[in-house]
Formats: sequence, structure tokens, C-alpha cells
Amino acid sequence: MLDDEVRRIQDALETALNRECTGEVSFTSEKEGDTHVISIRRKPAGEPVWYAGETGLYVDWKEKFAREEKEIYPPFQEGDQVKVTGFIEPDRQGLYRIHVDADGRIADNFFVGEVLSPDPLQGHVGMPLEVILKVGQERKQNYRISDIWNYDAQLLAIVAAPPINPDPRTLDAIPAGKRAIIDGKFMGYSKSLQDKFLESLGFPDGSSFGGHSSVGRVVTLTVHLPDGKTQERTVNNPPQGFNDTTITGKIETAEGTVYDILMPNGRVTFTGGVLENLERKKSPMPGDHVRIAPMKLKTGILRLYSSEPCYLVQPSTERLDAYNALRHRTEEDITSLFQRVDNAGYAEARTAIGTLRSHDLTAEELRIIRDVIALLPEKERPVQVPQSESNPEGERTFWTKAIDEAYQVTLESMTKDEFTAFAARAVSGDLHKIGKDADTSYLFGLARDFGISKETQEYLMTTCIDTRLPKVRGIPWRQVAFDDKYNLDQSLKYLAGIGTESAANRIFALVRDFEENGDYHKEGWRDHRDTTPEDLLYAAVSAIRSVMSRMPKEVLKREEPYLIQLQGRLSQDAEAAFTVRDISGIIHYIQNDFKWD
Repeated sequence: MLDDEVRRIQDALETALNRECTGEVSFTSEKEGDTHVISIRRKPAGEPVWYAGETGLYVDWKEKFAREEKEIYPPFQEGDQVKVTGFIEPDRQGLYRIHVDADGRIADNFFVGEVLSPDPLQGHVGMPLEVILKVGQERKQNYRISDIWNYDAQLLAIVAAPPINPDPRTLDAIPAGKRAIIDGKFMGYSKSLQDKFLESLGFPDGSSFGGHSSVGRVVTLTVHLPDGKTQERTVNNPPQGFNDTTITGKIETAEGTVYDILMPNGRVTFTGGVLENLERKKSPMPGDHVRIAPMKLKTGILRLYSSEPCYLVQPSTERLDAYNALRHRTEEDITSLFQRVDNAGYAEARTAIGTLRSHDLTAEELRIIRDVIALLPEKERPVQVPQSESNPEGERTFWTKAIDEAYQVTLESMTKDEFTAFAARAVSGDLHKIGKDADTSYLFGLARDFGISKETQEYLMTTCIDTRLPKVRGIPWRQVAFDDKYNLDQSLKYLAGIGTESAANRIFALVRDFEENGDYHKEGWRDHRDTTPEDLLYAAVSAIRSVMSRMPKEVLKREEPYLIQLQGRLSQDAEAAFTVRDISGIIHYIQNDFKWD
């Protein structure tokens, strides 16, 4: 019966996805324990077809799938001419980045460093365009996301652009799955069913909830308030669709035409515009002149997801006044900051730096603050988010903001010693969150980003383990507080990945400890409805398996005999199957000269 149900689900998914996607979608299913896993794979549509154009022979971007099937990497080579449909975005290292839009899925990036004069792309920034590109060299980066390739490129020709402000009566002429450009004044949003539901419960405008738990018709909500705090509320028999976030945004063109744009996952956020700092989850407000690129659905509706193209052409008077006021205040604060440093008021300077860094700063303002920090004696400098490939200006990260909000602190006003003292208390559970909830283990990653020594990072992780481990031993896993359970798991992962010999020795000592104390699959330690065990031995072994390429090879080689013995002792235990699987992977890696195939 269960196999029949899996097949019905698979058939329904296949029908739905093949209807919406270009190319064939295929499925396979297999059993992992008691669970059926359905794997989805998308195949390219047909054989690649080369076309003759004014610039010479070119191939559609979807040719990449066929080349990857033949294990050609990168899929496009220098000199290839490729037809690409993508969003035109500014590139901080050049002129433009063309970000591929394939049926609404984000894919490859092509970086254009030079264009002819007059600039043919200037009026299309933030919007989709169909172009012919000549591929240059692959742009090497420190990391690459999955199947997303990055290339330098030369613009050869603009093939097509979406219609701008099409007559609403002729929307049917736009093929389903294609985009239109709507350019005009933003008028506001309708309220979603979730907005109306929370309003009926007395929550202020701007409140939301991402999920809920229910027992029968009794629903428990964790509501996020506009000030960053949360409240729990239990509701009996909520109305149907109470968690629906779908809203409608209205835009009026210069000619007076009003478009209703369906936004299924809430308010759209800016992807760029004439002001800096718009890419930080800011949303259009009434009076903003915007340019968006919604997709035409089969039903004739224009749909825009929250992260899809939205470009600020001209800010509203309210937005521009607030922006200019912040620039003026920031200029005064930076002048005062220099004076504090000159007078050796380092603690005051750090406080001021932390406050400034919490504002929406321009690239130039961020650069000046970095210059000020360099003037402080090293022991007096505050920790700060570094500049990186993915964060070239060194802006505050999500992790930094989340910890600041949760513990009501300002991390970037702390010295390294102050940060270490705070982090040790937080990860051990001695400090309680008083603001919006956040993942305490972010502090491990922040310690690395802030340039904290590996020895001190190890101290933070072992502090977390040493203080939380006694709380969970001998207690059924289901009764262990999630905060303790999760932070132990994260501590093990970060500890295994530090890369020092002492950290590697400690993680293997913990594996031995967990085995000897029976800290695995004992009664109540895992939920038998789940396929993945939740126990300390599995967590430690899994941590090693996930980061073994960063661990000292001499430690792994030394521990190989123990791992083989441990594998043998657990191999007859069905409950330890996942742990045995990861042990096998580690042994395979060691025995193949530290190469994974």
C-alpha cells in the first residue's frame, strides 16, 4: 500500500513539474530504513541547437546541461557565443553582472567589463534582458555555489527585452513563464490573510509568523513583532488560510494604468536602485518610483516573488529625506569618532564604532570607519566583520545582527578579549537571550570571522561541550532542551573543523568517551519515527565525516585502527547503521590517501 502511495505522489509531481519546466523531469525512489526517498532530476530539453546570427554561431544557455552530462567543466569555454536571458545588475569589480534567469531559477553569472558608448545596458539595470555574449575566462572565486558558473564575458548584441507596461487587456499575448517590465509609482500593498488574522488578535501592523504547531484545531503561534521581539499565542479554531502570506502590490504608471501584482511570499524587496544599501531587505513604500519584472502566469496574472527584480528609479520624498538625514548624521558621528581616537578615548570610540556599524552605511563610510579602527592600538580595536569576496565592503552580517538582537549587545564595540568572555558565557548557556531568538552557535563562526585565534576558538567549543554535556547524560533525548542538544551538535562540528591537532585529538577523545558511556541509540535517545539518529556518538562521528579534509592527516592515520575496531563493534547493531556508514566513509578516505571519490 505504501509503495502505491509513493508511486501516486511521484506521478503527481512528475506531471506538475513537466508542465512547468523546460526539459524532462525524472524521478527515482528508494528506501532508507522505513522512509521512501523520492529523488528529482531535471534533464535538458532535446539536443543542443546552434543558431546563426549577426555575430556568428551561438548556442542557447541551456546547452550547459548537455555539456555537463558529458562532464565538460566549465560547460562554456573561452570564445563560445551564448544566448542568455538574465537580470542586469551592477558589478562592484567592473560594470555589469548578467545573472541568468532560467524559468525563474537563478543560475550562472556573466561579468561584462566593457561596453560600447552610449552604454546599451544602462537603462536595463535590475531588469531581465535577452543578450548574446562572448564567453571569456571562467572567473575563479574562493567558493562556487553548486551548479552556478561564473564567467567574464563580452556583450555582442541585445536580442530582446520584455515589454514595458503592456496594456492589461493584451497580457494574454505574453507567453506564460515570460516576464514583463512594470515601471511606475508604487501605491502600496493589500493585507494578506495572515496580516488580517494577526490584526484580529491585537498584534501591531508588521507582525508575522513563519510557522506554527498544532494539536487538532488548537494552534500555537510564535509571532515576530516589528521591534524584533517574539510572543507565543495559542488560538482555538483559527480561520482557514490564517497562515497565507500572499499579498498584492499596486503600481501606477505615468499614463494612469494601475497594475495589481501578485506576491505569494510577501513584500518584494529591492535588488538595486539609485540609493545605496537597498539590498538589505528594504521594501518599496508608497511614492517610490520602481521598476519590477513580474512573470506572466498561465492564468494571466502577473506574479513577483519577494527576491525577484525590483529596482528603485526614484525614491519617495520620505525615503530621500531619511537617507540624506542619515548621511548628515553619519558625517558628524565620524568627525566625533576621530576626535575620540585623538584623545585616546578608546572605549568611547569602540562604542561609537559599534553604533555606527549598526546603521545603513555607504561603501565610503564603511571604508572611513575601517581607517579609524586601524588607528587604534591593536588591543583596543573592536572586532569587525572582515571584507571578503562575498562581502567586499565588510558590512555587518546576518550572524552579527542576530546575536546583537538576541543578547541586546553590540558585538562590534567589543575587543577580542571582551568578545571571547561574552561568547564563552553565551555558548555555555550562562547568558540568556532577552531579545529576538537566534542560533547561539553563530558565535563559533563569528569567532573565526573576527580573527580570534584557533586556540581561543577551541576554548569556546570545549567550554560549550564541557558545560552542556553533564546536563544531557542519562536523560532521554526527547527530554533534552533543544538549546543544549543543538549547541552540543554544533560544537562538535566546529571543533572537528578547526584543523589543529589539539582539536582533532579532543574530538576523537569525545568519540571514545561517547562509545564507552553508551551515549548512542539508547532507549529514548532517538525518535524512532526519524531515519537519522540523534545521539552524541553519531553527532561526533558525523562531525568528523563532514570536515575530514580539514583535519590533520597524521591524526586521522593514527586513529584508523580504532575506527576499524569501532566499525566492527557497531556493525551488527541496526540502530547504529548511520554511525557505521559515516565511519566507513572516514576509513575509505584515509585508505585512499586522503582522497574522496
